[in-house]
Amino acid sequence: MRLPLNHLALILAPLLAAGQEPSAGVVPVVEAEIVSVDVRVTDRKGRPVAGLPCEAFRVFDEGQAAALEVCSGPQLSAASQAAEPGQAAGAGPAALRRETPPVLVVYVDPVLLGAAGRRRALEYARVLSLDHIAGGGRLVLMAGEDSGPRALTALASRADEVGAALDSLARVGRAVPAAIADERVALEQLEGVLEVQGCAVPLLLSVVDAYASRRVGEAQAAAERLRLLVDAMAAIDGRKSLVYLSEGLEQRPGIQLHDQLTDICPDLSHDERSRLHAAMLERDTSRLLEEVAARANRARVTFYPVDARGLASPAAMDVSRGSRRFVPSARNDAVRDANVTALLHLLARETGGFPTLKGLEAGAVAKRLRAEAEGRYVLGITPRGESGQRRRLRVEVPDSPRLKLRFRESYSLRDATAGRAQRALSALVLGLEQDDLGAVIDRVLEPRQAGPETFVRIRIPRRPMLVEAQRRFRVVIALQGERAAATVRQQEFHATASAEPHHELRIRIESAVGDAEAGVVVEDLDSGVVTVRRLPPGTPPLE
Repeated sequence: MRLPLNHLALILAPLLAAGQEPSAGVVPVVEAEIVSVDVRVTDRKGRPVAGLPCEAFRVFDEGQAAALEVCSGPQLSAASQAAEPGQAAGAGPAALRRETPPVLVVYVDPVLLGAAGRRRALEYARVLSLDHIAGGGRLVLMAGEDSGPRALTALASRADEVGAALDSLARVGRAVPAAIADERVALEQLEGVLEVQGCAVPLLLSVVDAYASRRVGEAQAAAERLRLLVDAMAAIDGRKSLVYLSEGLEQRPGIQLHDQLTDICPDLSHDERSRLHAAMLERDTSRLLEEVAARANRARVTFYPVDARGLASPAAMDVSRGSRRFVPSARNDAVRDANVTALLHLLARETGGFPTLKGLEAGAVAKRLRAEAEGRYVLGITPRGESGQRRRLRVEVPDSPRLKLRFRESYSLRDATAGRAQRALSALVLGLEQDDLGAVIDRVLEPRQAGPETFVRIRIPRRPMLVEAQRRFRVVIALQGERAAATVRQQEFHATASAEPHHELRIRIESAVGDAEAGVVVEDLDSGVVTVRRLPPGTPPLE
């Protein structure tokens, strides 16, 4: 059983030694010397545009022109493609080396899906997953819970690897999302107030505010799930796309109910209307998703959010209500729809992707995702600013103003604290493991006078044919536990020579998270090799 997501303890991950060749799918976390800007170029009809020369692009960092250090794209000229990174200064932008196959993470969020939306989301997941693998890409299939996202597959490259996971998705989810159930209750309460008290603004606002507060909490939890997933994806090499399947979140929670009240009570005074309007603007969840988008840009993750609600009849056609006074108008429907889709647009726009709104078939979305590579360019600039500072980007093709460009609209240099935690997160969330060091990692329960304590036990083989006076190791652990741990630490060990066949390290973890999931990274600081492991939940036997 997974434990609540907001109770996450991160013990920082190591920087791997320069020059180490990583295992497939996972790369060392290092400070970027070049910021890669993915740009998709289409014509007025949405068709990909290839063959643009590097000189056609202009990149602006916080409004200032940035020199183009790297350039790669479809059907570039021979001169552009011939250059390699590290060429002499003044020779023009270098071409990026051949990238690893792209990674697609398909994330189904059942917390935000009703029964009908879940069926549509499953169809999207099936079609997009199999199509991506058929095109030579790599895939991780994810499902969401209140406690956080969980991987249903490892980093897969074959259809048979995702078949069982796709089938298991049909058993995940809820019958009615909380937002839909809460809105029905709120509408019933509003009707009760209106029938007994009339247009009593304070009472009406109290009902809407209670509903809006619950939606804010829902948005915070969803943003936390996405932040965790994006941070985990940062440890994957190459180009990464995230298809997020849900029925959306409300940008301004309760705005559709405020709007409907003005229809129900058209005789409200100016002061009362002002109070309603102020209440509408009081809450805005977009800042939560902007932070998610900023993290995605830092990790080079492009969002492709999908609205799984499907087409719906106008609320005015609902004949189940006895009084037509309380039936939403066409304008109320439009306000509700815009409120839900605004955050999908935000995630896509900020990261250079595109949203899929209700009604578009899964096959059409797969075709459009395939076309992304046909008009995709990668531009590299030298970063500016300080670590962690968010900087706005703009890309133009001045000589072809009618072309449409999509690109990630910001970047920030990852700070050491965040960067060093990503390897452990990749093991915890995505199940991406690596074993170049040969360490054996498990969990043990040791008896103590005050009660048993849980330890992560790490056993590292000694290097053969060498006299080991001392070896240095760095360990990072990411935990999902029952309560938040305020400590954020990096732990280093010095192992001295002994007759034992292995070095043994033990790290005590809180009893509250002793049976939680854990991602563990162990690094040999002398050689740079690592072991990355995910420990499943479960209480270990007493030693």
